[in-house]
Amino acid sequence: MTFRDALEREISIQGISVAEVVQKSKVSKGTIYNILNGTTEEARIRAATRRAIARGCDRDIEVLPDGGVIFVDPGQGRLANSSEMVQVSLTPFCPFRSEAHLPEPFDWLHAQEESGRLTGLKTVDRVFQRREDFLELTLSNLGDLDIVKVDFTLHVVFDNGVVGDISCVVHRLIKPAQTLRHTVFLMGGPGYHLTFSQATYTDEDDQSWQISQVPNYRFEGDLT
Repeated sequence: MTFRDALEREISIQGISVAEVVQKSKVSKGTIYNILNGTTEEARIRAATRRAIARGCDRDIEVLPDGGVIFVDPGQGRLANSSEMVQVSLTPFCPFRSEAHLPEPFDWLHAQEESGRLTGLKTVDRVFQRREDFLELTLSNLGDLDIVKVDFTLHVVFDNGVVGDISCVVHRLIKPAQTLRHTVFLMGGPGYHLTFSQATYTDEDDQSWQISQVPNYRFEGDLT
């Protein structure tokens, strides 16, 4: 079903007027009528416009595997599929990305080494450029909306008993079909187990969704 078909069906089922949709969505009457009469081609309807018009009908949109759309009750459909909108993965043994790294984990590691709770990290001088012993975080936008923020907590448990919960935020725009890579952790010192918790993303409509499928990583320890 095209967006035009889905909109016509929703207006008919609910018995609402275009004027009501205009008032709630803040999308102009001309824009909505151009969609309904076919003047505006499907490919030219912005994702944000579709979401706004759906909200004007007190609905959300679910994108089907064949590219079609349907209107759904708010909180259904898209929330259930929210984990599929952002793909999160970890890649070991990567070089340090000085222009794209998360400072919070490295500040935490530096503090642990300075206090003597962790040893063998070699973070004191902060010279990472010539090393390739880092864990890299990959964020891929599989949806049709821009992602403006990703939040998560890194839960790390070292074999020597040191435990940390590190709040992280990626404040970079991730456009549909785009992938961003960030250096997220160091592979050095004692072995550890790293997991994600409270992982969410915020889209261009300022709506936040939980990321349910997140990776974990086991580092066996620096044997050198």
